Amino acid sequence: GLVFKVQAGMDKAHRDRIAFVRVCSGKFERGMIATSGRSGRQFSTKYAQTMFGQDRETVEDAWPGDVIGLVNANDLRVGDAVYVDRPADFPPLPAFAPEYFMRARVKDTSKFKQFRSGIAQLDEEGTVQVLRQRDLGDQAPIFAAVGPMQFEVASHRLEHEFGAPTELSPTTWRVARKTDEASTPE
Repeated sequence: GLVFKVQAGMDKAHRDRIAFVRVCSGKFERGMIATSGRSGRQFSTKYAQTMFGQDRETVEDAWPGDVIGLVNANDLRVGDAVYVDRPADFPPLPAFAPEYFMRARVKDTSKFKQFRSGIAQLDEEGTVQVLRQRDLGDQAPIFAAVGPMQFEVASHRLEHEFGAPTELSPTTWRVARKTDEASTPE
């Protein structure tokens, strides 16, 4: 299967993390030992669920096309292939260049540890891209997004899931591009 979304904090009573996987071939059975294509690590699938809104149901088996949520499969990231017998590989998921940028700062410095944990989680999930300047690091990272609503989501989640109210301020940047050595001018 292919991991297409990772979401944390869906259950307020637990600090859960769910990797959403689309079954691509074969039959999924709860409890089978699967392998992450990126890391090569194996993990148990005994906490597999289907979801509809806030309703969750344990899933015993799934077929190609079905979407399942693997609870606390902490090693999985968006774009990872998950397999049982033969390694699987998928083309990379498209990444869009950000067009909006905001500098983020935690409002209460005693909540910096929660802030750092939150921005790492949001970056990993793809809620926003987190850019860091060498001299500021995680003190005042830059959130990069495709649309301005992503900032509202990131700010709300930092405050309500991680307990780190955050102040966002505009930047002068309008574009960011990932480059490599071959594209560097001489």
